[in-house]
Amino acid sequence: YKLDNSPRNTDNENAVDGLLNYSSYRQRSKNDAYGREHTLQIDYYDPLTKVHQIEAGVKYILRQNYSKANVYTFDDQEKDWQEDLLKDNRLDYDQHIIGVYAGYLIKLKKVSIKSGMRAEATINDGSFQSLRDTSFTNKLFNLVPYITFSRNLKSGQNLKLSYTQRLSRPGIWYLNPYVNDLDPLNISYGNPKLHAEVSHVVDLTYGKFTAKYNLNMNLSGAMTNNTIERYTTINSGGVKVSTYDNIGKMRKLGTNIFGSLRMGKKLNANLNLSLYYKTVASNDDRNLKNQGFSSQAYLNVRYNVWKNGTISGNGGIFSPEVMLQGQSSTYYYNSFGLSQELFDKKVRLSANISSPFQSRYKNEMTMSDPSFTQTSTYYQYRRQFNINISYKFGQMKGEIKKARRTIQNEDLKSGGDSNGSSK
Repeated sequence: YKLDNSPRNTDNENAVDGLLNYSSYRQRSKNDAYGREHTLQIDYYDPLTKVHQIEAGVKYILRQNYSKANVYTFDDQEKDWQEDLLKDNRLDYDQHIIGVYAGYLIKLKKVSIKSGMRAEATINDGSFQSLRDTSFTNKLFNLVPYITFSRNLKSGQNLKLSYTQRLSRPGIWYLNPYVNDLDPLNISYGNPKLHAEVSHVVDLTYGKFTAKYNLNMNLSGAMTNNTIERYTTINSGGVKVSTYDNIGKMRKLGTNIFGSLRMGKKLNANLNLSLYYKTVASNDDRNLKNQGFSSQAYLNVRYNVWKNGTISGNGGIFSPEVMLQGQSSTYYYNSFGLSQELFDKKVRLSANISSPFQSRYKNEMTMSDPSFTQTSTYYQYRRQFNINISYKFGQMKGEIKKARRTIQNEDLKSGGDSNGSSK
C-alpha cells in the first residue's frame, strides 16, 4: 500500500496598468487544492522451474483531486478586496483505476522470452460547481500487451528487444474546467473529457556490465495517435484561449546512451545522453504540424576527498521541446555538494548549492500557427543553499527481505500546469 498527498495551495495577485484604451485593475485569486493518491497492489511470482516462470497481480489506484478557488477584485473607492462570486468555483474529481496483469517467462541458456497482458479499467468521476454546476463521468478500458526478447552475449553483454503499449493519463491540470482569466487577454481551462494517451513503443537495447564501468545504449521508436496537446486560438475579441484535447498524432525516434564509471573507491561518475526526432500533427481539421530534434544531457560526479568526506557535482541541459504549436526554451541546471560522516558514520553533515552562477532562470515559449504568433517570457529564481543533518541510531539484527515488486505509478502525463508548461 502506498499513499501520496500533495497540497497545492496558491495565492496570486495580478495588477494591470492600462496604458492605452484599457482599464487598470487589480485581481486576486486564492486556490485551496490538493491531490491524494492511494495505491493497493498485490503481486504473485512463481519460478516453477529454472526454465519456466509465471507472474500475476492486481492493482487499484484511487486519485482524489480537490480545488476550491475564490476570486477577488480591488475596489478603489472602498480601498478593499471584494469577492467576485461569479468566478468562484469548486472541483471534486476522483479517478478509479483497476488493473490486472499476467505474464510468462521462458528462460533458456542464452535466450529468454517474457510476454504478458495487462487489462486496465478507468472511471473518472467529477463535479464542477461555479456559476453553472456541471458533472462529468467517463469510463475507459484498455488492454496493454507486452513482449521482450533477451539474449546474453559474451563478457557481461546483453541484447534486448521489446514491444509494449503505454498509457499516459491526464492529471488534474489537464482536466479542471475552471477558466483562469487572471490575464483577461490570455485565458485557459482544462478539458474533463480527455482520454488516456495510448502509445506503441519498440525498444532495442545493448548493455555491457563490468566491475569498473557499465554501458547501456538504446534505440527506440514510439507512435501515438491520440496525444493530449495544448492548443491555442484567438477569438473574435483578440483574446488568446488555450485548452487541451486528444488531437495529436505523434511519431518519435530516438537514441539514449547511459554510462557509469567507477575508479577505485574514490571516483564515481554517471553520464546520460539522449537525442530524438519528433513529429506531431493534429488529427482534426486544424491541420497543425511541427517537427524537429530535441536532446538531453546529464552528468553526475562524486569524489571521496578524504576519509568519509565527499564532494559532488551534477548538471544537465534540455534543448527546446517540440510542441504542436511551437516550442519551449532551453533549460539547464547545476548544483554542487559537500558531505562529511562522523561518529562511526552515525552522523552525516551535508551542504548543497544549486545554480550558483545564475540567480534566476529565463524561460521563453514561442507559439504560432497560421493565425497568430506569440512569445511568452517568465523568470524563476533558481539559486538556493541547503544544509542537512542526519543521525542514524539503533541496529538491525536481522536482514529484511525486500519485495521483488515495488509500487511505481508512472501513468500520469507530466505538465499541464497552470502556466501552460508541457515539459
